Amino acid sequence: MPVPFEEGERIENIYREYYSIAQSYEKLKNYDKAISYYKLAMNDKTFRETSYYRIGYCYAMAKDWDNALVYYEPLLKVDSDNASLKLSAAYIHAMKGELDKACSYYEEAVSKTSDESVYKNYLSVLIASEKYERAFEVLELLKTDFPDSTSIKTFSSKLEEYEKTKKKDDESSKDSEASKAAGETTPAATETSESAAKEETSDGTATSAS
Repeated sequence: MPVPFEEGERIENIYREYYSIAQSYEKLKNYDKAISYYKLAMNDKTFRETSYYRIGYCYAMAKDWDNALVYYEPLLKVDSDNASLKLSAAYIHAMKGELDKACSYYEEAVSKTSDESVYKNYLSVLIASEKYERAFEVLELLKTDFPDSTSIKTFSSKLEEYEKTKKKDDESSKDSEASKAAGETTPAATETSESAAKEETSDGTATSAS
């Protein structure tokens, strides 16, 4: 005669084993195998949510950004205040080259947490997307919260280089405008020359300038 609830425990143990195997493969960085076992573990409600998250994580670690978002975005809809999920989504969008979306997630994270790695990643994305004004502001946050950060010098140098380039471009633009303005005076000069020519005498000789 079967023992009550024995079958249920046996099935749960099978899924626990799947989850354990998935974790082992993940530690070995064999993400394809890990994903396959996490998907098996998901069939049991006890491991469903955790396995779902780990699958997204494994896809991200395997640099399969599209599939990673397939798993992360539904999780964000359910838990929109989860800072870890937002940072993961920000990183994935940045790696996909979707810098505006990455900035949006990092901006939310910066407003809710003081974490050096968040500042550093956000600064990298801001500079890559040429949002220099905000980059200067975030750099100041990094200086205030983490004054000993070795990254301050690196980001300061990048932003100083931007300022030098901007100054050079501004000067070049001013020179171009000045040249254009000078060119616009040419017709007037021509008209003056033509007027002088009309002052020639009837026999073809120019009127004396004295």
